[in-house]
Amino acid sequence: MPKRILIVEDQPVVASNYAEILRVAGFDVVGPAGTVELALGLIDKERLDGAVLDTDLVAGCPADPVAEALLVRGVPFVFVSESPVAEPYGKFRFVAKPCRAEDLLRAAKSF
Repeated sequence: MPKRILIVEDQPVVASNYAEILRVAGFDVVGPAGTVELALGLIDKERLDGAVLDTDLVAGCPADPVAEALLVRGVPFVFVSESPVAEPYGKFRFVAKPCRAEDLLRAAKSF
């Protein structure tokens, strides 16, 4: 059974790129979700093995509630951002934007 990966990214072109990379590699993609509300809804409804999480979503809204919901459910995730993630999430895996396919896949395979 393929791993199910949630994509939380507010830029449609970037989200589509991540989804295509993951699908070609054999993952099931959930989303993408471009808002905190949509991401939280998917987290509640879907079985997830991992998540790819942008740190800032629409209008600069931080993705902290999404990270917290994933932590509560024990779902591993990776942050994808232009700058390193600060505490309390600095200990989590981080992939720099622009994200290379091999970096995204390495992170997803670790879930």
